[in-house]
Amino acid sequence: MAAVTAANGKSSGGAKSADFTAVEIGEALSPTASLFHSPKLNCCIIAVLGSKTVKTRDAESLFVFKIHHSIGDGASLISLLLACARKSSDPNALPSVPVKNRRARRQGVVSASGFCWSLVWLIWAVVRLVWNTLVDVLLVNATVLFLRDTRTPIKGPATGEGRNGKRFVHRTVSLGDIKMVKNAMNMLIGENQKNEEKQSNQIQKSYLPSTIRLRACIMVNMRPTTGIQDMAKLMAKGPKAKWGWGNWIGNMMIPLTIALRDDPLDYLWSAKATMDRKKHSLEPILEFIGARILPMVFGVKATVGIFHKILSNTTLAFSNVVGPVEEISLYGHPIAYIAPSVYGHPHVSAPLNTMKSTYQT
Repeated sequence: MAAVTAANGKSSGGAKSADFTAVEIGEALSPTASLFHSPKLNCCIIAVLGSKTVKTRDAESLFVFKIHHSIGDGASLISLLLACARKSSDPNALPSVPVKNRRARRQGVVSASGFCWSLVWLIWAVVRLVWNTLVDVLLVNATVLFLRDTRTPIKGPATGEGRNGKRFVHRTVSLGDIKMVKNAMNMLIGENQKNEEKQSNQIQKSYLPSTIRLRACIMVNMRPTTGIQDMAKLMAKGPKAKWGWGNWIGNMMIPLTIALRDDPLDYLWSAKATMDRKKHSLEPILEFIGARILPMVFGVKATVGIFHKILSNTTLAFSNVVGPVEEISLYGHPIAYIAPSVYGHPHVSAPLNTMKSTYQT
């Protein structure tokens, strides 16, 4: 319905190339905006909004917003979209998003033994942080140079090649329906899947390759947690506002294990162990700093080539944007769901009791 794009046209000064419009014209759309104007990383953010009426449960019409990634990342653009919406219960109030509460520090007298244990834990945490960061940086450099994922059916063509059409598919799964079946059958949610897996694992294990390298790029928001009201105030300041509008995202690579397990909880334990390790690493911070420094040292084209290698040599990319906690409306139209996505990046969001999965192929 609405499309907002950054056109890649020639400047009035008669520039020879139109690959990097933001650099030639001098428009400061957002920090690192020129990286997304290259044909290799020319991508847009797609936000699909489902509108409903009082009588219908699911969406009966759609709003589609197409916004160029050089203008901003998912957090800033979705915040801009939500700033145009209002609460269904209060048409004059902006939607509210969940804010992470910081843990209160413990206060009290610390004994000598407690201080020693705290010091030992601090030293171990620093050593672990340095080691994990060093390993992650080496893996990123190896990915840029030669390390690539195994070619699988879910691995698409390299970013920017455009060898196939762009198709967006989203599926709605009601968690309430899953709970209702669980209670009616007096069983756990994963029991039926577990029984089916035990019967099919013996057959499928013989067809599963022994070694598959499959990694996902996780996009990390580098801003402090802010609400929509704060983001709306920062829009007037433009891209020069600190931690405001623009592309303030880092990246970290997560290895995904392709295996058939008898216990479905083993998948959760494995994923939790991986994420706990990534939390003790400075990989996204260093990649964010590199995205700001590399264009000034090596130029925009070289920096685009580096990030293009990271995306093309990995298989998937995941990101998640925080949404409103209550029902909202856009210019009087009740919104059933918001499904954001990016070219080449699958997204998963879970508002309230409904899980909305969006995939792009």
